[in-house]
Amino acid sequence: MARLNGGAVREAPEIRNRRAPKGEEYLNFVKLISHELGGPTAVLGGYLTMWLDGSLGELPPELRRSAEISYGKVVQLKNLINQILLAARIHDRTLEPQRTRVDLVPWLRDAARDIAFVVSSTGHALQLDVVPRSVIAEIDPELLRSALFNLVDNAQKFSPSGSAIRIRLAQDREHAEIDVVDEGLGLPEDFSLEPFARRDRHLGFEWPGVGLGVFIARGVARAHGGDLDYRTSNAGTVMRMSLPAAGTGDNNG
Repeated sequence: MARLNGGAVREAPEIRNRRAPKGEEYLNFVKLISHELGGPTAVLGGYLTMWLDGSLGELPPELRRSAEISYGKVVQLKNLINQILLAARIHDRTLEPQRTRVDLVPWLRDAARDIAFVVSSTGHALQLDVVPRSVIAEIDPELLRSALFNLVDNAQKFSPSGSAIRIRLAQDREHAEIDVVDEGLGLPEDFSLEPFARRDRHLGFEWPGVGLGVFIARGVARAHGGDLDYRTSNAGTVMRMSLPAAGTGDNNG
């Protein structure tokens, strides 16, 4: 415990030695805040859902639109909270995928169909390019879906309106490769895959985010025994998740 000596406060050596490094203290603080935000956000979302589905009575038209916008912002906040907590699990090396044997071809088509709704609302188009007929892998479907969504979300932030974002699935020997390709202006030279390390503020504030998306995608890929890499130019960026494949079908179809 702290000891008083002549009005000054000093930490006992055993406490001082147990203090977390500055970066770890910051991450613990972020995790605590995220947990605390989860409760009020859930309550707000619950009430807004009841207003929108009529459980609390019919909303006047002039209020319904405001409720819809508010609910959308609550969903965005919930997604950000989930991102922060998932990033913390990756940083702490406590992310353990609940693996199941999955054919990545139908899984990717299903995931892309859901993501397409989000992409279209931002003025972009989503294209899916699947080369193999079947690629079997042992994955955590929800974790991998989150990683894919984060890569697409990152791509649309840096892409001009009306451009296409492509998702490609291919096979390279014993690995499945999922690419997310955009037609944006490319990533800055000092781009970092670490969380909260965005150095692209010189591009302007019209691109939102805190720099978690690709960090999460890389963490999920590594937790599956794979990795994430990228290449970028002023013609666009390719983010590639590489995952171990347990088996394949006919790759010529």
